[in-house]
Amino acid sequence: MADRLADLVRQVQTIEAIKLYRVRTGEGALVSKNAVEGLAQGISLPEVVGKLQAGIPPAAPANLTEDKINDYILGLIQDGDKNEAITWYSGKMGVSLSEAKQVVDRIASDRSWWERLKG
Repeated sequence: MADRLADLVRQVQTIEAIKLYRVRTGEGALVSKNAVEGLAQGISLPEVVGKLQAGIPPAAPANLTEDKINDYILGLIQDGDKNEAITWYSGKMGVSLSEAKQVVDRIASDRSWWERLKG
């Protein structure tokens, strides 16, 4: 799959690449789109898969680590800007607002992050 997928990405056949990724992995359209976008930016397939498993779209800016994302989102939530956190995450990570809300809600409910901010 990797060679065929790389060929499709090089040929800028994005739709076909997304379809191939979906069929071969069983992932949904958005995850497949994020994977193909990561490959188009030159990220290796194993790294793309690793980022997706960590919940970080592969095409996200390289300097955004999971810790930085979580800290920034928690800061916005503390300031009463949960909607801004959702919008920011959606824009930075290239995901839908619905998916961004799920991530922000998960981060907000994880007490270990709150404890780390206090400490």
